[in-house]
Amino acid sequence: MVSCGCHVLYDALYPLVRRLLNCLRPSAIPPDRSTHKKINDSLYMLYNFASSSGAYDDPKVDIIFFHGLQVHDYHNAYWKTWTSKAQGDNRANHIDVCWPEKWLGPDLGNARIFSVTYDSVLLRGRSVGKQDVLAIGENFVTDIILNGSGIGPKVGQNCPVILVGHSLGGIMIKHFVSSARKKKAEAEEGHSRQEIETFLSNVKGTFFYSTPHHGADLASWATIVPDTNSQLLDLLLVLSKQTERLNDAFRCWRQEANVSSYNICEALPTCILGWNVGIVVEEASSRCDGDGFYKVQADHFTVCKPPSKVDNRYEALRVFIENLAGVDERRRSDPAFMLESEEGAKSAFRARAATMFRQKRPSFNRL
Repeated sequence: MVSCGCHVLYDALYPLVRRLLNCLRPSAIPPDRSTHKKINDSLYMLYNFASSSGAYDDPKVDIIFFHGLQVHDYHNAYWKTWTSKAQGDNRANHIDVCWPEKWLGPDLGNARIFSVTYDSVLLRGRSVGKQDVLAIGENFVTDIILNGSGIGPKVGQNCPVILVGHSLGGIMIKHFVSSARKKKAEAEEGHSRQEIETFLSNVKGTFFYSTPHHGADLASWATIVPDTNSQLLDLLLVLSKQTERLNDAFRCWRQEANVSSYNICEALPTCILGWNVGIVVEEASSRCDGDGFYKVQADHFTVCKPPSKVDNRYEALRVFIENLAGVDERRRSDPAFMLESEEGAKSAFRARAATMFRQKRPSFNRL
């Protein structure tokens, strides 16, 4: 009877929820979308460093961003997830900034920044919410490692790699690594196997924004809703056997490969359509086998949307990458760059993080 009642209520409210979500949906085309280069069905390039002559040099680091769960559409999540309301020049207005593209890339110097796109839709539709989780991981291996044509050096073949994920995106990073290791083990000796092996050996860090490594209670509530992608939800359930096995395998690989990891966690409750759902990812679930942890005053959606360069959500990632992959020393000696960085240097967090991650920069392999 309870189950029947839930279905009746769902059938009545579902069309209204769909319409409300469409009304709340922001503009689908950012003002500067022309700068986002589509590499293939899984990968966009947000930023590519060019020298003063206009030529592209070999990158010092490749950074790949993975978005999380979407309600009914995923096609623009590759940039929306990482777009902040930043303070404008007159300090009165706020502007939308895709911060990996506009802040992180220029700050790091010789960096390439990519963002993945994949069907992470919760509610099944005619063409969304039906992707198999294992197939997504396999697609990532093909599209990110083996099929990155037209961008100069293939991703992760000539420089360190940093993987960044928000929420479910962090779990998909683990699936990506698991699929790559499986593909390498099954592949015969040859160019493809060498590319996968080189990529994996060049992964030097993973950075997670509110990833439910041990599940989220909210996912249990979502299971009562019909027409949901049960495979994605299973990854987010508390005590999910599949996710715990994935965590164990990832932990072993990270230790063997000497890969650093950092977790940022939300501290504020999240409101969805005016409904306070509380903390989506609890601290106990966000803490998982990391070298560092930080709790920020943000909810589940804004935890990966820093409003400024001196915000800890941005500073944590920037320092993490700088200490693992280095920065362009020529830019560091530029007076204009140094002046711009002085404000960030005043951050107490930056000093703590620099101490935490101060270590010998790891070597990387070239194909």
